[in-house]
Amino acid sequence: MSIIDKLIEFKPKTKALAAEVNHNFEQLRLSNNQIDDSVNKLKQDFENYKVNILSEIECKEDILELNVNTNNYKVSGNSDICKFTGIANGIVFIEFTSTRTLINSPELRLQNNVDRVTIVGDIGIYAFEINIVKEV
Repeated sequence: MSIIDKLIEFKPKTKALAAEVNHNFEQLRLSNNQIDDSVNKLKQDFENYKVNILSEIECKEDILELNVNTNNYKVSGNSDICKFTGIANGIVFIEFTSTRTLINSPELRLQNNVDRVTIVGDIGIYAFEINIVKEV
C-alpha cells in the first residue's frame, strides 16, 4: 500500500479525529512538495543538458577519448570500442554516427554484460565512476 493510500484510507465505523486528519494532510503536503522539487530538478537538469555544446569526436582506435568540456558527444569512426577515457565522474550522452561494436570489459560495463552493436543514430547514456563506465 502506498503512502498516499495509507493516508486517505477510510476506516469503517470509526470517527475521523481532527488531529489525525490534519497530520495526514500535512504528510500529503510534504510528499507533494518533495515530488514537485524532484520534477523541477529533473526539468532544470534537462534544460541544462540541452544547452551543452556538442563535441564531435572521431575514434579510430579501441579507446574512445572524451573531453571534459561537455557531456554531449557525437562519435564517428568504425573501430570496435572497449574502453572510454577522459572523464572521471558523471553522466554522458554519446550518439554514434556509424555502426560500431562496444566490447564489454571490466572498464566498460554494458547492459547484461554483453557486447553491443550500435547503428547510425544510436544514443547511449553512460555513467562514469572512477575507472569504470557503466551503460545506463
